[in-house]
Amino acid sequence: MLKRLAACIGEYRRDTVLTPTFVVLEGVMEVVIPLLMAGLIDNGIGPGDMRAILFWGAALVISALISLLFGGFPDTLRRAPRRALPKTCAGKCLIGCRAFPFAISTIFQPPAW
Repeated sequence: MLKRLAACIGEYRRDTVLTPTFVVLEGVMEVVIPLLMAGLIDNGIGPGDMRAILFWGAALVISALISLLFGGFPDTLRRAPRRALPKTCAGKCLIGCRAFPFAISTIFQPPAW
């Protein structure tokens, strides 16, 4: 199944690699932000050191902006202008990747009590 999907990627190979990479980097930055907040409280607010407050606060703002940037990259990649239907998906993927080895029932039957 993975070979069949990999054959369908074609011209979207760059987007297929970059999107999960940016999502992982955004997740890492979302973990770093609470650590910086702890550093701000422990090293700046606790002792009352204004210089440390400015340092940790600036690091916190920069980390939030980087996280926002990483979160916006996948959306930017998705909105890049493309052809309506690329060659790779025209035949193979739209038909071949949807073939299920079993029948799917769309009729909902409530359980009999």
